[in-house]
Amino acid sequence: MNTMRKAIGNTLAEWREDEPLRWAMRETKGQGKHAVEEEFIVDFTALLAGYSQAFLLALKDVIVDRRLRVSLRTVEIEQGRIRRLFEICHDHFADVCKQQALAAVQFDRVSSDFLLGLAAVKSKIPAAYLKGLRSLFVANRQNGALFSSDLQLGDFPTGENNSGEWGQLRKNVLVSAMSRSALVQILNITEAAFAAGELSLGRYAFSRLLLSRAARPETYRVLRCKDLRVDTSSGVKSYFLDLTIPKTRMATRPRATVSIHREVGQLLEKQREAVATRLRYLVEVRNALLSDEQRDASRYTIGDLPLFPTHAKQMDEATNARLGMLASTNSFNGNYVMPLRKMTGKVLTCTAMRHTLGTQMAIAGCSSTTIAAVLLHATNETAKVYVDLIFEGAIDELSDSMEDAFLEHFPVFKDFVSERDIAEPAKRVQSESLDRTSWKTTGECGRDRICQYAPIVCYECPKFKPCYDVDHTINLDVVHEEINAARSGGLQRQTDIKRYSHIANRIRIVINVCELKQAAIAAEQSQAKEQP
Repeated sequence: MNTMRKAIGNTLAEWREDEPLRWAMRETKGQGKHAVEEEFIVDFTALLAGYSQAFLLALKDVIVDRRLRVSLRTVEIEQGRIRRLFEICHDHFADVCKQQALAAVQFDRVSSDFLLGLAAVKSKIPAAYLKGLRSLFVANRQNGALFSSDLQLGDFPTGENNSGEWGQLRKNVLVSAMSRSALVQILNITEAAFAAGELSLGRYAFSRLLLSRAARPETYRVLRCKDLRVDTSSGVKSYFLDLTIPKTRMATRPRATVSIHREVGQLLEKQREAVATRLRYLVEVRNALLSDEQRDASRYTIGDLPLFPTHAKQMDEATNARLGMLASTNSFNGNYVMPLRKMTGKVLTCTAMRHTLGTQMAIAGCSSTTIAAVLLHATNETAKVYVDLIFEGAIDELSDSMEDAFLEHFPVFKDFVSERDIAEPAKRVQSESLDRTSWKTTGECGRDRICQYAPIVCYECPKFKPCYDVDHTINLDVVHEEINAARSGGLQRQTDIKRYSHIANRIRIVINVCELKQAAIAAEQSQAKEQP
């Protein structure tokens, strides 16, 4: 029997002529030695019991062509949802026909009768699946092979409650955006677990990177050891990461170079060394398999190893071929994100951190374009959500209507200051370096004047307004010195270790958000230069 094929860009759809409703979609991702083939199978054959073949073939064409606009992974998710929705509806229709002794029904398109049945079982169908059907209708409402001509968007049931889109937006903010206290608690728990040997170096390094530079899990998954760069030209180590930007709908993903704090960079250096020690043999194995012609141009190096590889002790052949890199975003989340969530008891995900930092930037007055640039969004559309929350008054509405719940989840800082803008000397928070050779203004007191315990206690004070354009490491170094002194003091100083460790994590959160603000300013300046 003949094999049929259809090319959609760099993706190939393939099926047997006698099985048109069962097809494979595959494509090659990456280039050269890092090229990996991805594939999934779609099988609509079982749906023939409730739907005509002409309808299912029309649906197949839409799904295949969808690859022109979204990634292969998104196509796989969307087809799975729509297939499951039609399965649930058919099961419902079959039960009704059986109970009423009626002939089995078969639909040749989505009609008003079909939607009535769908409404009856919508409680059994996830809201995302219902939304997917609505989106399918919006994009293909003129396709008579899929939808009856008399249908309107309002005919399609949704899984949303009566609060509507705005209410859902409020809910998303409250669920995702984390307060300063929540972030500090995450640092406290992970730091203690790492010190006790209960958290691996890889997961601890990932948690610190996530808290300082929120990106998508796919960005972290494909990070390689060579993507961490160390610059020593100034005499002091500066750390940079080359990050890929997913969801761009491009064959080759663009990359962005971001700076990371010294502490996080040092942790990632240790992680890179640990990965090289553990997985060096995979590089040697892969190089041994290369032909003589390939060894000159395509030789693998330690830098090709993933920075956050699989935690599995036994790797399958596919993982070995990827030098230990996890195969998918789901497997990355299972290896790194979920263990951290379980340990901290917090909604610690890449999305939660991006919502936290995105809302924080909107509060600070950043545009959607700036937020998209700093959070590495593929487009500005998603970033507009954060700006809408602020500039359309949603933050004030939320604080009035939800009070304690809102305050508990409110993001990190509402006010920043610059060291150049603090007018009143009595409110200046001055910090002295560890070697007592330099002073910096690290913030402003929101009270009448600073207290005698400044600057260290300022990081726990809700009145503190940090200077975004100052390196708060000056105070972090002082706290580290206190921690080291307490450790040498024996059991009687264990309480001091915990107290100073907590303050150190408070300072780290301030450092993270100040670096975010600096990145936002740099992005805005870059955009201004590009404008004519």
